[in-house]
Amino acid sequence: MIEVAPVPKPAHLQDGAPRMNRAKVDTERDERAKRESQIVIAAERAAREEKTTRLRALRLAAQRADEPASAKIKPTRRRTGSTS
Repeated sequence: MIEVAPVPKPAHLQDGAPRMNRAKVDTERDERAKRESQIVIAAERAAREEKTTRLRALRLAAQRADEPASAKIKPTRRRTGSTS
Protein backbone atom coordinates (compact mmCIF):
# COMPACT_ATOMS: atom_id res chain seq x y z
CA MET A 1 0.00 0.00 0.00
CA ILE A 2 1.24 3.46 -0.90
CA GLU A 3 1.28 6.04 1.85
CA VAL A 4 0.29 9.57 1.00
CA ALA A 5 1.74 12.49 2.94
CA PRO A 6 -0.90 14.77 4.50
CA VAL A 7 -1.46 17.99 2.61
CA PRO A 8 -0.96 21.09 4.77
CA LYS A 9 -3.92 23.46 5.10
CA PRO A 10 -3.65 26.84 3.39
CA ALA A 11 -2.67 29.68 5.71
CA HIS A 12 -6.12 31.27 5.72
CA LEU A 13 -7.67 28.01 6.98
CA GLN A 14 -5.14 27.25 9.70
CA ASP A 15 -6.15 27.76 13.31
CA GLY A 16 -5.07 31.08 14.74
CA ALA A 17 -4.81 32.69 11.30
CA PRO A 18 -6.83 35.84 10.76
CA ARG A 19 -10.16 35.06 9.13
CA MET A 20 -11.85 37.00 6.39
CA ASN A 21 -14.08 39.62 7.89
CA ARG A 22 -17.56 40.11 6.51
CA ALA A 23 -18.16 43.50 5.05
CA LYS A 24 -19.66 45.77 7.65
CA VAL A 25 -23.15 46.88 6.82
CA ASP A 26 -23.89 50.52 7.40
CA THR A 27 -27.31 50.03 8.97
CA GLU A 28 -27.84 53.75 9.54
CA ARG A 29 -27.31 54.48 5.88
CA ASP A 30 -29.59 51.61 4.85
CA GLU A 31 -32.34 52.74 7.23
CA ARG A 32 -32.02 56.36 6.08
CA ALA A 33 -32.23 55.30 2.43
CA LYS A 34 -35.28 53.17 3.20
CA ARG A 35 -37.02 56.07 5.00
CA GLU A 36 -36.22 58.47 2.17
CA SER A 37 -37.48 56.05 -0.47
CA GLN A 38 -40.71 55.53 1.49
CA ILE A 39 -41.20 59.31 1.65
CA VAL A 40 -40.72 59.57 -2.12
CA ILE A 41 -43.10 56.67 -2.77
CA ALA A 42 -45.74 58.22 -0.49
CA ALA A 43 -45.39 61.60 -2.24
CA GLU A 44 -45.71 59.98 -5.68
CA ARG A 45 -48.80 58.05 -4.53
CA ALA A 46 -50.41 61.23 -3.17
CA ALA A 47 -49.69 63.10 -6.41
CA ARG A 48 -51.13 60.24 -8.46
CA GLU A 49 -54.30 60.13 -6.32
CA GLU A 50 -54.67 63.92 -6.57
CA LYS A 51 -54.33 63.77 -10.34
CA THR A 52 -56.87 60.94 -10.56
CA THR A 53 -59.34 62.90 -8.44
CA ARG A 54 -58.87 66.03 -10.55
CA LEU A 55 -59.29 64.15 -13.84
CA ARG A 56 -62.36 62.31 -12.53
CA ALA A 57 -63.95 65.65 -11.54
CA LEU A 58 -63.20 67.08 -15.00
CA ARG A 59 -64.66 64.01 -16.71
CA LEU A 60 -67.83 64.12 -14.62
CA ALA A 61 -68.22 67.85 -15.24
CA ALA A 62 -67.84 67.27 -18.98
CA GLN A 63 -70.44 64.49 -18.88
CA ARG A 64 -72.89 66.71 -16.97
CA ALA A 65 -72.34 69.55 -19.45
CA ASP A 66 -72.87 67.15 -22.36
CA GLU A 67 -76.10 65.59 -21.04
CA PRO A 68 -78.49 68.41 -22.00
CA ALA A 69 -76.98 68.50 -25.48
CA SER A 70 -77.42 64.77 -25.90
CA ALA A 71 -81.10 65.06 -24.86
CA LYS A 72 -81.70 67.64 -27.63
CA ILE A 73 -80.36 65.47 -30.44
CA LYS A 74 -82.86 65.44 -33.27
CA PRO A 75 -83.53 62.17 -35.00
CA THR A 76 -81.91 61.97 -38.38
CA ARG A 77 -84.07 62.03 -41.47
CA ARG A 78 -84.41 58.87 -43.37
CA ARG A 79 -84.05 58.96 -47.06
CA THR A 80 -87.00 57.82 -48.99
CA GLY A 81 -86.34 55.38 -51.68
CA SER A 82 -87.69 57.49 -54.53
CA THR A 83 -86.80 56.40 -58.02
CA SER A 84 -86.57 58.79 -60.90
